[in-house]
Order: sequence, then C-alpha cells, then structure tokens
Amino acid sequence: MGDDFPDFDYDYGTEDGGYGRFRNGCFVLLSLFLVVVLLAAFIPTILWLVSFQDNRPPAEPTPTPGLLGEAPAEPDEPAATQPPAEAISNTETIAETPTSPPPPALELDVNRIAFINDDGQLMTIAPDGSDARQLTRGRQRLRFPAWSPDGRQIAAIGTTGSAVAVYAVDAEAKRSQPIALYADRDKTPFYLYWSPDSAQISFLSSNTTGLALQLVPADGAVESRIVATGSPFYWNWAADGQQMLIHAGESSQDARLEMIETDGDGRGDPIANPGRFQTPVISADGRYWAYAAQTQGNSQIVVEDNETGAQQVQRHSGLTALGWSPAANVLAFISGDSPESDDFEGPLRLMDAATGEITLLSRENVLAFFWSPDGRSLAAFNFRGRMQNRGDISARAKGNFTKPARQFDLPPIELTIFDIATGEGRVILEFTPTLTFLSQFLPFFDQYALSHRLWSPQSDALVLPIQEGDVNQIVLVSTKNGSTRTLGEGDMPFWSQN
Repeated sequence: MGDDFPDFDYDYGTEDGGYGRFRNGCFVLLSLFLVVVLLAAFIPTILWLVSFQDNRPPAEPTPTPGLLGEAPAEPDEPAATQPPAEAISNTETIAETPTSPPPPALELDVNRIAFINDDGQLMTIAPDGSDARQLTRGRQRLRFPAWSPDGRQIAAIGTTGSAVAVYAVDAEAKRSQPIALYADRDKTPFYLYWSPDSAQISFLSSNTTGLALQLVPADGAVESRIVATGSPFYWNWAADGQQMLIHAGESSQDARLEMIETDGDGRGDPIANPGRFQTPVISADGRYWAYAAQTQGNSQIVVEDNETGAQQVQRHSGLTALGWSPAANVLAFISGDSPESDDFEGPLRLMDAATGEITLLSRENVLAFFWSPDGRSLAAFNFRGRMQNRGDISARAKGNFTKPARQFDLPPIELTIFDIATGEGRVILEFTPTLTFLSQFLPFFDQYALSHRLWSPQSDALVLPIQEGDVNQIVLVSTKNGSTRTLGEGDMPFWSQN
C-alpha cells in the first residue's frame, strides 16, 4: 500500500465529544501521575527486600491448604449484580470476518483463577467463588502468577531471602511446596511466559547491563540459561516451542527483529528494520507474522505470509500494539494519534491478513484490548471521561520500570465488549483498576496478552483487579449482562487457559 492511510479518518472525535480532542494520548498525559504513586509503591518493595536480607524466611515446607488438614478459605459472598449494559453503536460497522475452527481444547479441565492475596501468597479459586485454596504459605511475597498452558502448574515471581526468584507451584498436587527455579539478588526476574508445551518458563531478568531472556525447565532439572539479550525485549513463542519471534533493542544500531531457535546462540536472520511497536505476534495457525517495520522514515504495520511470502502493509502513527485473533487470521491493532506520539492509545482497527482490508472497530481511544479465546469478542479498555490529573504511564520504559510521576486519584476505566461479527460494542463496566494493573500491566498489555489471561476459557466472562476504597478486590465480570461477582481481596488475577 501507499504512504498514506487508506480511508483513515484522522478526526478521532466522537458524537458524544469523547477522547478525540486529547491529541497526545492518555499514556503521555499520565506523565505527571506516577512519581509519588510509584515511589510509594516501590518503597514497600525496597523495605521488603531489605527485611528479607536480615531476616531470611524459615526453611519450612509450604503446604497446600485443604491437603494437610487445613480447611480452604470461605469464599466472599457475591457482590450485587449490575443491570444489563446498554448497547452502543460504532461510527462504522465491521463486515463479518472469516473464521476458522478454534484450537482443540486442552485435556485437563481446570477453569480456575489464580491471584495474589493481601499477604503476597498465591491463591486459586473457582469462578463461582467456591473452593478457595491458598497454595503457598510462608514469607515469600509473590506477584504476577502465570498458569502453564496445561493448567498443572503456576509460575510466579517472589523472594528467597535477599534474592528475587522464579517459583513453580504444582496446582494439583495434594502435598507440595513452591520450587525455586531461579534466584538472584542482582539479576532479578520480573516477567514470566510459559512455553506452549508447559515444559519451560521463559523470563526476563534485569541487571546493570540491560535485560536477558532466560529459559528454565519447569521441573527444575537444570539451571536456567540465557537465550538472548537486549533492552527492551519482547517475544512470542512459536507453537512448536522450538522458536521465538523476538523484538529486542530500541536504537537503530541495536534493534533486532528475528526468529531465533531456543537452543541456538540467540541470533537469527534479520526480518526487517524494526518500526515503532513493542511485541511481534504470530497467528494461531503459524502462517502469519505481524510486526512494524521502518521504511523510508515511516513505521508501517506488516503482516507477512510465511507460505507465499506476500505482505500486507499499513502505515501507522505513533507507537502501535498488535494482537491476533485466536480463531481467525485477523489482526487487531491500535496506534497513537500523531507521528510524534510515544504511546499506542488510539482507535481500534482490524486487518484481514489475506486481503489487507482495514476495518474501524472503534473510534474511542483504546488503552488495551484482549481477544476472547473463541475469537468472537474483543475486550477493550479506555479511560472514562476527560483526562484530568491522570499523570503518565510509560509504555516505552525499559524492562518493568515506569516513569515516576505525581500522584492523583486513580482514573476510572471503561470495559467495552465488541462483537466481531457485527462490530457492535457494549460498555459493560466502569471501574477503578488497581495500581499494578494500571501502571505495570496495561502499558505492556500486548506482551501480557500472550502469557496471562483475563478471559474465561468459555469466553463468557473476565476477571479483573478492582480498587474499591482502599481495598483491592478480585471481581468476575459477565460479558453477557455486565453482572459482577466479588471473589475476594487481592490483586493481579489470571484465568487458567482450560
């Protein structure tokens, strides 16, 4: 395609006068927001690590509740439900997209939600609020639990004394304790992503020289090994678990876009000169790659057909974030509203991989989106109302760091569910997210969408961390009628993949 956007309307205003007037995007305008917030958030972490250096945790087993005689915790009573959400009309409707059968269901039927309670311990619970289990006990404080694809284990980041560690927890065993697969006080891990076969955990570790992508077997049989380095670093596992599509580095001198072998030297043949994007993504059937490439001074979204070599190309402004449907070769993407924009907040669009046809799904400035497992719906998050005193979240920050900023009240967010076949969207919930969800998860949602799931396996609900007063709550939201159920107190909940 040419240098200009085909049929793209840069008037991002809506009939109700929403987000279009905010030219610099929500993530950039949030830059006065998180100085005090993140300082406040990091001070407890620093104190926590210091305390562990002087007072190491006892070497006692971590029992699984309900299996060593303890009764499981009683679930919270369901919250009052909300009335059905009203439908909203989009400025443009989307033609029905081609679909393919969803991937076969995994053998193990899990359907549970993992989250971290207020004591920093790993919990799982059934979607109806029953059978709450505390899988870890002790002085480890964990975060960002990640289910293995087969649902048999949960990985999390925590502490062992003065070090930060990668743990693996057996989600099924009647008697087990977390296994520390990797621990280091200097080269600390901060992000986990399971291999498709559930045999290995890939993770990023940081140190003074940058970031390292590491692999460790889930059974702890051998020590972790560094696969590749670069800062920042984003990747998507190939389905066979033998390759990764990586985007590493930022400057023109060190930026890399390559397909690498997991047992190789960390280098692959260059695919393109990387453009302005974060995570490269592979379609569910493996046929297509999607990324942004720099061409003649412009960043363009590229969808590459690995069978024919054909490419569909679409110019974009600002940063862009990409995500494939799990059930069709349809790419969703958002991008900033001007060439100088350093964020990807913007209208939500779809691209047909075979034809390159672009369809506008929403004119609202979307912060993040997540495909349902059946590929029939998209969950989109956007700020509610005018941007005032909301600071900044830096999606361009290296590693897991975000810009410090001034603290104000956390902004409310709207959750909209889009029907892909009709193009219709319904706002089903307005909520205040937890600080971790807002400052660490949403700025890197395109990477987290590959490793941490908000959607239920049945594609009929999402689980969200919601701040209610001074309390962080785990809340299940029905996408059919917007009703909610509070599952308990905690943060960063994620659903099993099956």
